[in-house]
Amino acid sequence: MLNRFRRLLNPPIIPEDEELTRIARVTNTLLLLLILVLAIYAVATATVFVIKLPNYLFIMACLIVSFTSLFFLHHRQTRLASLILLWGLWIVFIIDVLAAGGVRTVVAAILYLPTIYAGLMLGKKYAIVTSILSALASLGMVLLDINGYQFPILFPVPLMSGWVDLMVGLLVITITINISVGSFQQAIQSAREQLAERKKAELALRASEQKYAGIAQNIPGMVFQFQSLNDGSFKFNYASPRGIELMDLPENFTEAWKPGDLVIEEDRKAYIEGFQDTIAHKAAWQAESRLRTKNGQIRWFMGTASPSMEGETLLYNGVLMDITDRKQAEQALVESQVLLSSIIESTADMIWSVDSEQFGLLTFNHGLSDYFLKGRGMIIAKGMRPEDLFPTDEFIQYWRGCYQRALKEGAFTSEYVVFTGNRSLLLSFNVLKRDNVVFGVSVFGKDITERKQAEAEVTRLNEAL
Repeated sequence: MLNRFRRLLNPPIIPEDEELTRIARVTNTLLLLLILVLAIYAVATATVFVIKLPNYLFIMACLIVSFTSLFFLHHRQTRLASLILLWGLWIVFIIDVLAAGGVRTVVAAILYLPTIYAGLMLGKKYAIVTSILSALASLGMVLLDINGYQFPILFPVPLMSGWVDLMVGLLVITITINISVGSFQQAIQSAREQLAERKKAELALRASEQKYAGIAQNIPGMVFQFQSLNDGSFKFNYASPRGIELMDLPENFTEAWKPGDLVIEEDRKAYIEGFQDTIAHKAAWQAESRLRTKNGQIRWFMGTASPSMEGETLLYNGVLMDITDRKQAEQALVESQVLLSSIIESTADMIWSVDSEQFGLLTFNHGLSDYFLKGRGMIIAKGMRPEDLFPTDEFIQYWRGCYQRALKEGAFTSEYVVFTGNRSLLLSFNVLKRDNVVFGVSVFGKDITERKQAEAEVTRLNEAL
C-alpha cells in the first residue's frame, strides 16, 4: 500500500524521451497541487461558503478530471493525461464562471489557470490556443450581459467567500509560477550539463582522432574505411594519405572505386569473386593480389578488413599492406628448396634426417627409399623410428647410439656396413638447428663399397706377396 502511494506521488520516467519526462514531472506536480487545493476548497466550502452543493459539484468535477489525468499519466500516456487535465479543467472552469454570474464575479479569475497550465505542460502553442478560447468565451459572456441576459447565480460570493476565492487563486498562481521557474531552471541546468558533457565528448573525440590519425600515419600501409551502397557500388570514407604515398598508389584511386581497380589482369577475376562473396555474406575480408602502382610497377599487396553495421549501412575497416618483399623472400625460399631437393634427389647416395626426440624420419631421398625397397622389400615413411626400420636389437641400438652421439658431441663421421651386408657407407652426422634450437640430426651416407673392396684386394695381394 505504501509503495503504491509512493508511486502515485512520483512522476513516471520515460528514459527514451527527456521532454516527455519533463512534461510528466510538471503534470504530476500540478495534479497533486490541484488535489491539495481542492481539499482546502472543500474545507472552506464546509466552513465559509453559504451554498454548499454547487461548490461540492465543482470540487467533484475537478477531482474526476484530476484522477482521470493521473491514471493515464502513470500508464505512461503523458500527452493524453496533459490534454485531459487542460481541457477538462477549462470546461469545468467555464461552467463554473457561467454558474457564478459571468465575468462580473471574482470567480472569473480562475480562467487564467488553464492558460498557465497549458504553457507549463504542453508549450507555447497550447498556451496561445487556451488563451484565445478563454478570451472568446469571456467576450461572449460580456456581450450576453450587455444585451440583457441574466446569468444564474448558483454561487453567491459574499465578501469573505470572495476573499477566500481570491486567496486560493493567488496561492495556485504563485505555486504554479514557482513550479514553472523551477522547471525552467532545471531545464537550463540540464542543458548546461549536456553542453558540458558534449564539449567533454568532443574534446575526447578530437584527442582520439589525433591519436588514431598519428597511428595511421605510422603504419607501413594504408588504413581505410569503405562502405557498401544500396546500388551495389562502393565508397571510400577514408584512406590514410600517408599510406597512399608510401605504397605509391594513385592519389585519386578512391574516387569512383570499383572492386578490381589496379589489380593486374591475371589476378582480377579471382579477386572480384572473393570480394563479392565476402560482401554477400558480410564476412571478414582478406586478400592477396598484385596491383599496378602509379609508376607502372607490379607489387604484391595484402588487404584485411572487418565488417560492421551502422544502421542499415555496411562498413569495412581495414588496412592494405605492401607484402612484395615477403613474397619475393617466399619465392626465393621455394626456389632454394626446389634446387636443394633436385640436388639431393640427383645422387644415388643416401640422405635423410630424424627428429631429436624419437629419431623418427623427417626427410629422406630416393637413395634411401630405394635401398629399403630393393634391398629389404620395405616401403619407408616419415616418422618411422629405428625400431620400425630394423628387426634386430643390435642395429636398433647402433643407430640410436649414433644419433645420441651427434646430439651430444656434434658432427662426426663413421663407416658402416648395411644390414644386408652387401654395401659399405661412410656416414656423416650433423645436428639440425632452428633459431639456435636443436630439432634433429641429418645423415649423409656415401657409398664406399667399391673403395672398401679395392682396399681389401690390395691387402690380400700384399699378404700373398
